[in-house]
Amino acid sequence: MARDLTRESLVSALAHCSLRDLPPVDNGEDVWISAVAKVIKSDGSVSYALVEKDGKGNSKIIKDFGSISAIKKIESYHPFAFLKSSYVPKFKTAKKDERIAYLTKKYGDEEEWSKFTTKELDAIIINKSVESQKNTEIYG
Repeated sequence: MARDLTRESLVSALAHCSLRDLPPVDNGEDVWISAVAKVIKSDGSVSYALVEKDGKGNSKIIKDFGSISAIKKIESYHPFAFLKSSYVPKFKTAKKDERIAYLTKKYGDEEEWSKFTTKELDAIIINKSVESQKNTEIYG
């Protein structure tokens, strides 16, 4: 009987992340910090990897549970650790000034923050909140 390397990879990933089942595919609505990713390798195999977001909004492969072949494509993300609302500041208005004041108070350099749009500032605040939660809490 042939070995099912994809299944073995999934079982290893779930065990490493202390998960019973593969979580649902990312819905794009919630901000996730850690996920199991289904990946396609250069050798054509399909396997799983542990992925975490960094404080800049990038996803990084932390551990690969498949063959030693390079990851060619990430097929899907299955997040299991999410950004908690307690790490995200609440603003009274949708104004840019309020976000600049928050970032300046917490990280300094007001001039640096003022060059960003409100949407960019919101993304920066989310990324910094992810970084803060990761530094405070321990995952997998």
